[in-house]
Amino acid sequence: MYYLMNFNDFLASMITLFHILVINNWNQTTDMYCYVLKSDWPRVFFGAFWVLTVLIMLNIVISFVLETYSTTSEAVEQAHTMKSNV
Repeated sequence: MYYLMNFNDFLASMITLFHILVINNWNQTTDMYCYVLKSDWPRVFFGAFWVLTVLIMLNIVISFVLETYSTTSEAVEQAHTMKSNV
């Protein structure tokens, strides 16, 4: 299964990065890349990718969704209140 975790093409790289994103045995993937490249830089790359995507980008997306829901629910509530008063 782990032989599919590579950067040979765009689809395989997206699958590899999603694998890191959801933290599904990420340590085995990083160990594999460190062994192949004979360097510890893959740990830095995958760690920085996880911090950027999960801790920063995902929180921004969730905050946009919550703000949109809050604004929409207030507008719907006001429209419902105005309709019931008439």
